[in-house]
Amino acid sequence: MTKVNRWHNVQTCLASSRLSTFDTGKIRLYQSIRKARSVGFRGIHQFMADRENRVPDSRERLAHIIRLATRGFNRSLQIRLASHHVTFGQWIFLRILWQQEGLTQRELAEEAGLTEPTTHTALQRLEALGFLEKRTLAGNRRKQHVFLTKRGKELRVELEPLAIEVNEVALDGLTPDEIETIRKGMLVILENLEEDERKAGEEGRKVPPTRIPT
Repeated sequence: MTKVNRWHNVQTCLASSRLSTFDTGKIRLYQSIRKARSVGFRGIHQFMADRENRVPDSRERLAHIIRLATRGFNRSLQIRLASHHVTFGQWIFLRILWQQEGLTQRELAEEAGLTEPTTHTALQRLEALGFLEKRTLAGNRRKQHVFLTKRGKELRVELEPLAIEVNEVALDGLTPDEIETIRKGMLVILENLEEDERKAGEEGRKVPPTRIPT
């Protein structure tokens, strides 16, 4: 069957009101291939990136919209952190330590939801930059606890305003009532998902820790 005939079959299926799930999948595949060819092989990656980064409409699944919003928050913060030579991965641990010092590497990994190797790499880098130090506490010389240096504490004054700025940028155009409604809704969503994860844990199913660039 020639390419022309194959595309004719696809168009015929589109005109039919009776489509199987398999036929619909084939149509979408052919449409994607045809679109990719129309922009040329060198434009395929850009075409896929445009699909990923496009602004979602009101019909999108809420989970997808939240994922895109989270990605947007993180990227906006990364842009601002870069001017201070701090990565997003390092920011995660600094933020935790600004709230509570003296945690062990394992405790920090659990707080951040990351693997211990990832945490170890990030802490090594932060220590080399002079932002933190490791100490043993009296009564237990085997465990090392992480504390901020003077410079690490001072960074809070420089970096926290960047996160506040990102929030302000993201919420621009929303009324206080709309923001409060979103906040309450998100808290309910978080509670539901935490409960779902708790139940999964009771059944022995766990989500593996995430690895991120440090």
